[in-house]
Amino acid sequence: MRPLKLTINAFGPYASSQVFDFQLLGERNLFLITGDIGSGKTTIFDALCCALYGETSGGERSSEEMRSHHALPETLTEITLEFALQGSFYRAYFSPNQMIPKKRVQGFTKQSVQSELYIIDDIEQNSKDAQLIAENIKDTKSTIKGLLGFDVHQFRQVVMLAQGHFRKLLSANSGDRELILKSLVDTEFLSRFEEALKAKESQFKKKVDLLESQIKGMLGDDNREDLLSQREQLHQHCLVSDAHISQAETTTLTAEKTLDAAKELKAYFNNINI
Repeated sequence: MRPLKLTINAFGPYASSQVFDFQLLGERNLFLITGDIGSGKTTIFDALCCALYGETSGGERSSEEMRSHHALPETLTEITLEFALQGSFYRAYFSPNQMIPKKRVQGFTKQSVQSELYIIDDIEQNSKDAQLIAENIKDTKSTIKGLLGFDVHQFRQVVMLAQGHFRKLLSANSGDRELILKSLVDTEFLSRFEEALKAKESQFKKKVDLLESQIKGMLGDDNREDLLSQREQLHQHCLVSDAHISQAETTTLTAEKTLDAAKELKAYFNNINI
């Protein structure tokens, strides 16, 4: 996935509309987001994650808590992300649960979360002309997972890392470092895989024990000893047979050499008579 344009409104420290046009970077694949503490760097990643999954990048705050405290009451908190994926263009829209002013009377009313996903010809195309492919948070998250191959938890770990985790990792002792690595990299699937292997091992062991028990019950101890004795006798016969075969091969080789010598001698005497 390549982000093209991110538009946020009343989100985090941004009280009004703010546009991040990643297309200005051209074909560059590596760039730096820098700024003072609290200037809104992490908010950019929160907005990306919210637009796609309706959740923040660190998972520590809900999307509702990301509404800007500086925004005017009538300003709607919303995020729009245009991105490219495998030659196609998409537009993801997200607006969290929030209180908005009533239209005809005083007071506020709650607006439910809104989430939409469109496939578009280009990022300048209006949403009304785009093809809607998902229109609620459940369907949008499912469709995004199908497109990107990640759910929100995997997206955070593979695409984004929470601020400060690498610094903690470098300065931590070995025990704490292991805990931090587990928080950065999902090792749960490895534990599940290990448990599945142990279960398979237990199943196969039970099958082997059962088969051995059945064989022992069918043959009995006496029959088993007789079969072992017969096997040993057959083995000895095989050894004797191998020795006889080897001796026969040696005799055959000697006879062939003697025959060749006799043929040469006969030819010699035939030449003398001529």
